[in-house]
Amino acid sequence: MIKDEKRTYYVTTNYEQFKRLRGNRDVKAIQKNKLIKSISEIGFVTNPIIVNENMEVIDGQGRLSALEELKMPVPYIVVPGVGERECKRLNINQTNWKFLDYVKGYAETGDKSYAYLLVLIDKYRWIPAQAVAAASKGLSSDSSASVKQGTYYLSDGEFYEASQVLDFVSECEVALKQFSGDLSTKVLGLAWVIKNTTADKKRIKKVLAENAPTFRPVPRHEVAMFLADLTKCYNQNLKKDENKISFVGEYQIKNV
Repeated sequence: MIKDEKRTYYVTTNYEQFKRLRGNRDVKAIQKNKLIKSISEIGFVTNPIIVNENMEVIDGQGRLSALEELKMPVPYIVVPGVGERECKRLNINQTNWKFLDYVKGYAETGDKSYAYLLVLIDKYRWIPAQAVAAASKGLSSDSSASVKQGTYYLSDGEFYEASQVLDFVSECEVALKQFSGDLSTKVLGLAWVIKNTTADKKRIKKVLAENAPTFRPVPRHEVAMFLADLTKCYNQNLKKDENKISFVGEYQIKNV
């Protein structure tokens, strides 16, 4: 045991006393092997792991796994009262936690919204996970942050509607992948159209399949650019003005 002015640091080789926190991500072999290599070469020079009063690991599950493999002492700090929320928030600004790690972690704790989101991500695997989250919330710009912070909410109705919208988007997967540019942006643009307009779905599918070369390469987050090109192709050769729709116009009006 080592004390300083603020914390008491403990050191142990009793690895079995540590517990995996429900909702924490599993340690991947590639991560563990990198840590083992680093510790073997330069020694353990990183921060102690953090546990709560139940010896559940809040931060440092990978370090613990590597030290156990090397049969080296584990330095740790006990912080009473912390749990899975704090575990994820500690990692929000760290690159070692991926977006899907947060979704799986919160879903594992029984959060219904995250369980719904995990179902959608698993079903539509060709769509980037963050785009699935945003599309499910009507292109919410803060959906990624809310997922990581544990405040993401998806109602029964939103889950059903998202499933319907993404089912149609998936019918256009081949066409969307033929377009140059960011896939997430194209998915979000098409999802917005299906959710917010009365456009003819059969015509949309035909337009996307036949006009891929005419669409500009869409940069990330430039949904309006994709919708402008879709508007042009959709309205082409329509004889009645009442059948024409300005997707980009409606999008800009509703997103001012």
